Amino acid sequence: MDSGLDAGGFIRSIGAVELQSDFEALVKAALGKVLDSHRGNELHSIYLYGSVATASAKRRTSDLDMLVVFREKPSVEAKERISSIEEEIGHAYSFLVRDAGIAVASLEDIFAAGNQVGWGCFIKHMCRSLHGDDIGALFPAFRPTKTVVYGLNDDLFQQMEKFTDIVRGSTSAAGVIELAKLTSRETMVLARKLIRASFGLVVEECGFWSTDLRLCAETFCKHYPERCDQMQQTLLIAQGSVDSMSGAVATLNSFGPWLCREFENRVAPFRSQELLVVDFPLFQEFEVRHNAG
Repeated sequence: MDSGLDAGGFIRSIGAVELQSDFEALVKAALGKVLDSHRGNELHSIYLYGSVATASAKRRTSDLDMLVVFREKPSVEAKERISSIEEEIGHAYSFLVRDAGIAVASLEDIFAAGNQVGWGCFIKHMCRSLHGDDIGALFPAFRPTKTVVYGLNDDLFQQMEKFTDIVRGSTSAAGVIELAKLTSRETMVLARKLIRASFGLVVEECGFWSTDLRLCAETFCKHYPERCDQMQQTLLIAQGSVDSMSGAVATLNSFGPWLCREFENRVAPFRSQELLVVDFPLFQEFEVRHNAG
């Protein structure tokens, strides 16, 4: 099995493998629309991640995943433009991908002291630079530690709490409406977060690194056999193989809170070992000199 690590034990970056020919036009179209819809200085850089970035995408079962980094906090209007592009690309290329997702962040988000491990590891090792200066080059290589796992999943509790609040309030008329708004994509996103966070519980004992959902689920089941049935159901949700939304909601509402408690006990204590990696003021000075040149 591929360890996902380099000779020094660091997480191996996805590298510069060629995109699959079937997906080249899709990536070019999405990139072009993002660039065309925003002012030149508004954007810092754009990245591709997920199966399309690793050239392992499968027609109609994979998603397009992109990250757009803004120089300043993106406005409501800027976020709305991104959402429109997601919808437009997802519809235009529905014959090729299941969905299109474009995440947004600002330089301030990425370089905040408490965020740098997660963002730094993600952009350096799991993203392919499409436009602008590659932020990943500023960060050191990361090892597969619980500190890194926490950084990559520090929004787990927020996502689970939001989901739980919707389910808890579903007995009211307004709550029923909110629950009905839960789309298959939203449950898939939460399920994927839960699976990858579950791998973090045992990452330091495994001796390898992976973001592959099936491998993460299998590894978790070896260490938590009593939770394997719930994990298998969560994996189906993450893959979009859901027979009923009510069943998916029940699974996530049962497995998710338990996983959050376990994550809090086994991973969260390591959150503060590496907070500051890159000095943001120095980065800003570099940007000013670079742009002036």
